[in-house]
Amino acid sequence: MLSHPDGLPAGTVTFLFTDIEGSVRLWEADPESMRAALARHDEILHDAVAARGGFVFKTMGDAFCAAFTDAAQALAAAAAAQLAILGETFAGGTPVRVRMALYTGEAEAAGGDYFGPPVNRCARLLGVAHGEQIVLASGTAEAMEGRLPAGITLRSLGTHQLRDLPHPEEVLQLLHPGLPADFPPLRALAALTHNLPYQATSFVGRERDLAHAESLLSETRLLTITGIGGVGKTRLAVELGFDLLPAWPDGVWFVGLGTVSEPTLVAPTAVAALGLKEQRQESLLDTLCNALRGKRLLLLLDNCEHLVDAVAEVVSALLRRCPDVRVVATGREALRAEGELAWQVPVLAVPDDVGLPAHLADYEAVQLFVDRARGADPAFALDERNAAAVGEICRRLDGIPLAIELAATRTAVLTPQQLVRRLDDRFGVLTSGRRGAEARQQTLRATIDWSYDLLSPAEQVLLGRVSVFAGGFELEAVGAAPGVLDDLAGLVQKSLVFTRPRADELRYDLPETVRSYAAEKLQESGEADAARYRHAVWFTALVAQGADLLGNRQAGWFDDLEREHANLRAAADRLLASDPPAGAELVLRLRRYWEVRGVWSEGREWYARVLAADVALPVERRADLLLAAGTLARFQGDLGEARSMAEEARTTSLAGAYLRGVGGGLNDLGTVALIHGDLSGARALYQASLAARERDRDERGAAVALHNLGMVAYHEADYAAAQALYERSLAMTRSSGDWFMVAQTLNNLGIVYHARARYEEARVRHQESLELRRELGDRSGVATSLHNLATVAQEQGDNAAARALYEQAMQVHEETGNRAYLANTLNNLGNMAYDEREVAVALAHFERAQAL
Repeated sequence: MLSHPDGLPAGTVTFLFTDIEGSVRLWEADPESMRAALARHDEILHDAVAARGGFVFKTMGDAFCAAFTDAAQALAAAAAAQLAILGETFAGGTPVRVRMALYTGEAEAAGGDYFGPPVNRCARLLGVAHGEQIVLASGTAEAMEGRLPAGITLRSLGTHQLRDLPHPEEVLQLLHPGLPADFPPLRALAALTHNLPYQATSFVGRERDLAHAESLLSETRLLTITGIGGVGKTRLAVELGFDLLPAWPDGVWFVGLGTVSEPTLVAPTAVAALGLKEQRQESLLDTLCNALRGKRLLLLLDNCEHLVDAVAEVVSALLRRCPDVRVVATGREALRAEGELAWQVPVLAVPDDVGLPAHLADYEAVQLFVDRARGADPAFALDERNAAAVGEICRRLDGIPLAIELAATRTAVLTPQQLVRRLDDRFGVLTSGRRGAEARQQTLRATIDWSYDLLSPAEQVLLGRVSVFAGGFELEAVGAAPGVLDDLAGLVQKSLVFTRPRADELRYDLPETVRSYAAEKLQESGEADAARYRHAVWFTALVAQGADLLGNRQAGWFDDLEREHANLRAAADRLLASDPPAGAELVLRLRRYWEVRGVWSEGREWYARVLAADVALPVERRADLLLAAGTLARFQGDLGEARSMAEEARTTSLAGAYLRGVGGGLNDLGTVALIHGDLSGARALYQASLAARERDRDERGAAVALHNLGMVAYHEADYAAAQALYERSLAMTRSSGDWFMVAQTLNNLGIVYHARARYEEARVRHQESLELRRELGDRSGVATSLHNLATVAQEQGDNAAARALYEQAMQVHEETGNRAYLANTLNNLGNMAYDEREVAVALAHFERAQAL
């Protein structure tokens, strides 16, 4: 038997799929016991499969998917696993009732997973089985050619129509003396009452959501499934109906309201869908209620958003007068009927970064794309050439199933890489819907048009205005005009805006697809420039509010800016295009945030953009921009750029009599000299900086100069002088509340104590510095403190602790791009490895440090 490049068996394969009956309820009842039981369940299945030459290619929660090249071995593995599970006493007495199904056929492998009809058929076969039962298709029995494993016989359960499959299948049950033999009839469809629409495509990526919906329906008589257009509400409701068919003796009935235009037609449409006859001298609502009274029935009302009030009236009457009827409704907002439980179905999970095919294939959105792409082009496969593009498509389409399906159909004429390049015009590209689908489901634009047209004029205006936000927004940023809160609530209820909890507040955001659509509408309205200007003004004010904050208030401000990073980018971009001086001011006020939070590369790009534009700025502002740009260049080890910026800042400040800029330029030139080992030059520059700052009465600047003179004394091994200078600087910075400099000075005091072999005092200073830096979110500073704590641990002989601290520091240095510090940490790790006679490890560290 050949193997696929992914390592999966190729050719004719027998699949074994398993899951635990009622797992959702077990998790909710006792999650700790279920977790332990599931771990043991996994061990049993893995052992049984591996012992018989099988390959576990996917696990999802309690579900197992394995493949075998020998059908008889697959059957033996199923029996062995079921016997072991039945003989096991699971944690907390958890009743682990596993159902199993086997199916044999030719399936395609890609990205560490299988695709194709046999996979779907095995999943559907599993769906008709009961807990502790093992079923198989007749084709699997034929593949064994009479080679039944010892002790196993087969019983025919008849021919059954399985969900989503065009032809009936003969289903057999595995019998073994140690296994239960008697079960209720299979959960097949033909014998059950329903009018559910059969689906031509497989159900992909929603198994967990389906289980959650089933659990929610067990708690309420009215479950409304809400969500953005195209998110798959209808398909989820239909699959839920199929899954629950055996529980409803009087059937599961689907009532499609998408094409119903008049509220008065809701009850007649339901009457017609259930095959009821109109009765004389009673309303159709009375006919409906009278016919369903005493029935145990599940009613699915689909696409209710344009008829909310009428549907709520019908549903309320049904629930009041028919106690054994339950209702599942779908729509873009809740019905707001009594007793309703509304659940917003999530979009499909998307990869957050580029990965290999095996990694991407775990994501629901990618699974759907690949499945539908195979429908358009049977030769399509997820591989290393297209994996990044497929992941990007799924991300940019927000995990919305309709959008992904429409994109996947384009693979018949476009590669995924070509599709990515065209997604900026997503509403023009994604237009090939399914024949027979309602018009609003055939293109992405039509789907969102439908939602947009149902909004009130005020909601339409607000949707356009909030489209200017990037990465979400707070309520305060929208404005306090009358009715804004109600309109925003309406957009949330209609699933066009979603919320994310943040501490004791909510944050709002739009799916990217909705944002693109709303931005078009905003542009058409003529209000785009005004909305973008209001956005920029708001975020400029936010930055200005905290530019001079110190202490723990500064840390909170940094958190605010980090959360609004995307909005700050958008605001700076708009201001630099429309009001360059205001844009330059915004960028400059972000200086401390970029320095402390390690956003160095981006900060340098913004400074370079402003300086290259030659914006007409006051001398003070240009000098400050040069100093800020030089500081970030120095942080990244670009000393030539740092020196150039500092020199230009000093020259510019001298020409404009800007004393603070003169002091800053001298200080930064001194730091470059210090890094190059020019101690006398650094001292002279720092002393000149101190004098300029004292003349300017710049206490914070003077504290920095004293701190830097302490560094010179340290490098001259004059530790007493260094300690005294640091202590003077520390007293000044503590009184000013500049936590950033307090942490830096404590760090350097720790280094001095280390040099004087006072290790415990060194550790205390480094630990205090680390805690301040963590609170500030100073990523580079955190790495430095971790590194210095590691050196103390190393001196004290605790190499294990030292290595762990060095590795933590190294990870942050890599993320922030601090090459000099990264090289230093690698060098120390190399020294430790060499001392421990790990020569190859030491050499690798030294070579990487040397390259840096």
